[in-house]
Amino acid sequence: MPNSKILLVGSISAFLQLVVIIGYAIATVVWGERSNDAKEVFDAFQQTPIPTFLTGDLPLLILVGLYIGTFPALYFSLRKSSPALALICTIGALLGVTISFTGESTFALWYLSKEYVSATLPNQKEMLIAAGQAVIAAGWWHSTASYIVGILLQSTGAIISVAMLRTKQFHRITAITGILANSLDLFQHLFDPFIPGIHEMLAPVMGPFYLVWLPMLAWDLWRMQRSMAYSESSAKIESHP
Repeated sequence: MPNSKILLVGSISAFLQLVVIIGYAIATVVWGERSNDAKEVFDAFQQTPIPTFLTGDLPLLILVGLYIGTFPALYFSLRKSSPALALICTIGALLGVTISFTGESTFALWYLSKEYVSATLPNQKEMLIAAGQAVIAAGWWHSTASYIVGILLQSTGAIISVAMLRTKQFHRITAITGILANSLDLFQHLFDPFIPGIHEMLAPVMGPFYLVWLPMLAWDLWRMQRSMAYSESSAKIESHP
């Protein structure tokens, strides 16, 4: 794939991440966050399935999955100015994305909710509720794997934003907001299991930085893509007079 195409994919991915964040925020305001009680989740899937999908972890999985497009583009844009940092961050982020896909619980809970409705005996329902609670405990926000994923994604986001300061290809506001958003997110993620309420305290602070970082990142990558696409086109014309 030409480098300009990789940059274009990265730009689109960053923009879609912004869309997902805004959409998820609106959904949680309208319908509230998903419960961590298995029976409440089962009832919600039966009564309001679409809002339950939209307020669960599935949109966040899409948000994380889009790093598959964002980080390779960041690697190609920073591989000359910060080759080691760009490579390490890209590998770390893609590893985090891969691990995150194994722990998302939405479809498992949806399946268990259908089994719960079909169950006729009280002990069957109790077993399904227990299974659902186990899925929630092993899923995002509660498991060791999700804790590692958060460290990987937020630390690589902060470090690669520092690398942006070494080049004029990115606006300084892109780098600074990336450092602040990811560093604050990493801080709250590290201490959330030990300091109750820290997420609620820092989310209103780090959220606006993400809302600036992602569109600026999309813009910078798109601008680089246009410049590189023009260079690639000129090179083809010169090689085929």
